[in-house]
Amino acid sequence: MLGAGDCLLIDTNVDKGGYSQSHLFVIILDCEEHTKNTVIVYAQTLRSPRADRTTVLHPGEHKFIKRDSHIEYRQAQIVSAMDLERMIQEGQARPMDKMENDVFKRICDGILKSPFTPMEVREMYNNYLYRNLNHRDSS
Repeated sequence: MLGAGDCLLIDTNVDKGGYSQSHLFVIILDCEEHTKNTVIVYAQTLRSPRADRTTVLHPGEHKFIKRDSHIEYRQAQIVSAMDLERMIQEGQARPMDKMENDVFKRICDGILKSPFTPMEVREMYNNYLYRNLNHRDSS
């Protein structure tokens, strides 16, 4: 079962010739109990001066990151765990090393800091934080 901090290399931008580019996607939340949904974000090489620099990753912060990269919060999305598992089975996604805790925390903090995070992703993340806070308080 996939969970928070797990990473997938997912083929994106497939062209007519069958060539695809791969991006490192990070799973932000453990799957919700009822919906089985989670939030994913991806890292993209930092090229544009207009790129969202809320969270910048440097070479060595993950085995896949070879150049300065940024988390593309504007493309953060809610996905079902079943869809991610299907993509792995069909070879469209490959499991990668888990994100280190300190880097993962920076990425998660960026969900709420970035002005580009979609509202539905921000709401799901806030709800997740609220549920976990209440769960800890009642323990």
